[in-house]
Amino acid sequence: ISLHPKKKQTDNRTVFTLGKTDFPGQGDDKLLWDAWNSHYPKRPMTIEKAAYLWFGRTMQDVSLDHDEQALDAASLEKFVDILLESPYFVRDFRRMYMIRPVSEDELAEKQKSNEIKIQDVEQRIRELLPWETIRKISFFIERKEATICVDFPDAAPENEVTAASITLEAELGWTVSLSRSMNSHAAEVLLQQLFGTRLSKISYYAMDKHYVCTLNGEHTAEDDALKETFRQKTGWTLLFQGEDHVSEPGKADAGRETVDDEYWFVPETDIKPLEQNMALSLMNLALDEEARPTKASVRRDEYGPYFDFGYVTPFMGLKYARQIEAFVFQSGWRVHIAQAINQSQLMNMAEVMCIGGGITVKKTSFLPGEMAVRVTTDVPLPESIVMTFNERTGCRLIRK
Repeated sequence: ISLHPKKKQTDNRTVFTLGKTDFPGQGDDKLLWDAWNSHYPKRPMTIEKAAYLWFGRTMQDVSLDHDEQALDAASLEKFVDILLESPYFVRDFRRMYMIRPVSEDELAEKQKSNEIKIQDVEQRIRELLPWETIRKISFFIERKEATICVDFPDAAPENEVTAASITLEAELGWTVSLSRSMNSHAAEVLLQQLFGTRLSKISYYAMDKHYVCTLNGEHTAEDDALKETFRQKTGWTLLFQGEDHVSEPGKADAGRETVDDEYWFVPETDIKPLEQNMALSLMNLALDEEARPTKASVRRDEYGPYFDFGYVTPFMGLKYARQIEAFVFQSGWRVHIAQAINQSQLMNMAEVMCIGGGITVKKTSFLPGEMAVRVTTDVPLPESIVMTFNERTGCRLIRK
């Protein structure tokens, strides 16, 4: 007769327990990992022991006395699923029924491999926005922001960019936006393609978002159709030399005499204008040195001659509105503030201000679509310089 002692139930308890009542939530896996490594470093455990470490309860066999505090099989299965979804725990490859905490080196390697790569972000952006017009995507890792550049952003469907940004942020934690900078070179190439050798001269006005070109020969109905083609492709208006520009709703026609347009200054009384040279001499007396235009040209429209005052930016001209009004009242001349921007002088102003603040500028460029000057520097731009530049010129100063 052989007598065998009854097999004892394995003790699935640990000396230390966290005594939690709920399953591990967000961030709790790190708490369990720390406790496990502190009290049982590098030790694999069965599912039951790991559960006891967290809950302070065991799984009772049905043949034993019933314990209302015991964990059932379904609870253990849910618990192990939570652990295996966490980067802090893995199955022991020698004994698959056991779980162990990963080492610090393993954790670092996991987190490194799980980091979102720029290539992944770019691939997802191109899936969400399969535009052939995208010529560049810029990434700002610290802010997790991406900016897509197209030649003609004013013609791009911004609603698609907004929808793509919402999806991208939900999936990868990044956002995407559309750069407002228009590629003026691409616009000129397009005009060359549309009008060929008939094209004589090209000018553009960033504030009003329109181009003016001079054509050789008579205008035809086909030319008007090409103007519409240009508008659809670029989002900007195309005018032929001599045509009036119809500005945005609510603004007056910039080519006509009207006091409703802030860029026009018209005498209130019908006084005879001074002779041109006398008026120019008066201008030097009526306007302070800083208020004098960089260029004063005499132009003519259907109402007669007028002065076109050119400043670095039109906004800078408006700052001297009172002095210009006084000149207009005394001279009898109409004055219009030119809409053109002196890009080279504007960029020079930005560079001088940066150098004055002790910042070395490697490169300066003007972004007409964004009404901004972008400087390439190794250090961030002080807020004081950015604000001062904007107050003086009406343009933004940004750093690359």
